[in-house]
Amino acid sequence: MYIVRDKTTKNIIHKNPAPLHQGLSPVEVYHAFDAATMEIGKIDGALPGHWTIAGDGSIRELTDIEKIAGGILNPGPDEKVVNGEIVPKTRQDRLDDGELSYTELRETEVLRLRSEVESHFSTAKTVNGYRLDNLARQKAAVSLQFRALADTDPQKSALLADGIIYADDVTDEIQAAVVAIQNAYVQAKAALNAAVAQAKSVAQFEAIALANYLS
Repeated sequence: MYIVRDKTTKNIIHKNPAPLHQGLSPVEVYHAFDAATMEIGKIDGALPGHWTIAGDGSIRELTDIEKIAGGILNPGPDEKVVNGEIVPKTRQDRLDDGELSYTELRETEVLRLRSEVESHFSTAKTVNGYRLDNLARQKAAVSLQFRALADTDPQKSALLADGIIYADDVTDEIQAAVVAIQNAYVQAKAALNAAVAQAKSVAQFEAIALANYLS
C-alpha cells in the first residue's frame, strides 16, 4: 500500500492499495503528486495507529518517545522512558524520585514475610512428621485445654481415641515448632527494621529481606 500525505500538515491526501512489489512511480501512485508539497510512504499490511515516513520511504510506527513529544502519549506516574519506550518504574526509580521510602519498602517486605510464614506453615512438619498447617495448630490449641487432665480421664480419653486432640507430647512438639517459626519471623522482621536505617539502595534492602525469609 502507498500513502500520499501533505509534508506540512501530515494529512493523508491519497491511499493506493497496490502491493509494493509493483514498484509504482510517484505519479502512478497518485496522478496529481507534487514532490514539493507531498511525500509518499510505503507499507505492507495495516497502517499503524500513529506513524511516520522513514528516510527510505517506508512507514513505521512512532516510538513511544516520538508519541510523547507529539503529545499522543504520556507516561503514567509509575512509568518512565528508556531507549524510546515506556516501561514501568523500578522500586529504585520510585525511591530516587521520592515516591517511595524505605519505611514503605519495609511494610511491603513485612507483608511478603507474613505470606512466607503462612506458606511455610502450610507445608512444614515437626521432626516426627506432624503437620503445622492451620488445622493442626488449632487442634494443638484445643489439646492444651485438656493438659490438666490425666490421659485416663474419661473425657480426655474419648477425645484422644477419636483423634480430636493430640497427646501431650505431640502437642508439645507442635507448639515448640510453631514457636520456632514465629521467633524466626520476629527476627526477620527485626532485620527489616534495621534495613530501613542501613540500606543505601533497593537492591541492598532486598538482599537483607531475602536473606531473612524462612524458606
